[in-house]
Amino acid sequence: MRDMKAHLEKLQVQIAECEIIRDLATDHTKRELFGRLAEHYRVLAAEVEKAIIGERAKNSAAEANYSLEAKRFRDKAAEADQLAEIAQTEARREALTHIAGTYLRTAQQLEELAKTDESLKAKEVGSRLSD
Repeated sequence: MRDMKAHLEKLQVQIAECEIIRDLATDHTKRELFGRLAEHYRVLAAEVEKAIIGERAKNSAAEANYSLEAKRFRDKAAEADQLAEIAQTEARREALTHIAGTYLRTAQQLEELAKTDESLKAKEVGSRLSD
């Protein structure tokens, strides 16, 4: 992500430089050339911006998915606990209790992933602010 942002900044500088040269040029051919170059860099910058936005959206979706999946596993654990309470044999009760524990551990791991994503995003925002 940082590489894309750095590249975007370079493109924006190149756009500004080409526009300055275009505006200062006295030769018509040179003016057209630098105008086309500025437009080319503008198109490239727009593509890089789209990629950055897409990357942000993908990261947000992944975080939301972790949280949703964690809730789903917690619900499954609760269901397994309920089934364990009404199980007719000790073996089934133990198996369902084990399954419920596994679901809870999975939910906790998914919640940790969601927290890690949040902290990484916070660090990214902090580094952007300090730049």
